[in-house]
Amino acid sequence: SNEIKFLSINKIKTTQELFSYKKLVAEELGNQMKTRNTLRRKRQKTKEPEERQKLCDEILEISKKIQVLKNEAKYCDDIAKIKSNIKEMQENEKQKELEKEKGEKQR
Repeated sequence: SNEIKFLSINKIKTTQELFSYKKLVAEELGNQMKTRNTLRRKRQKTKEPEERQKLCDEILEISKKIQVLKNEAKYCDDIAKIKSNIKEMQENEKQKELEKEKGEKQR
């Protein structure tokens, strides 16, 4: 799946690494969005068509980067959610085993 590819490409092996990576992605996402907004304001003030086109091209490139960063943040969230669900299932399974052992001991 995409999440597994994401973990492999970014060499993420632990939950701590995942959360650290997500924090970096969030910071970079914020920086890119600020840059894009600055360029948008600059484009609105610019009258020259050539300069406006150059700014539009820059905005488009940054928007592509932002989309990639948003996808990475989503992968981090999805993986964390899956991990918590797996942990919960494991705890439920352990609880069932303990209850089963108690039931067998009482017989």
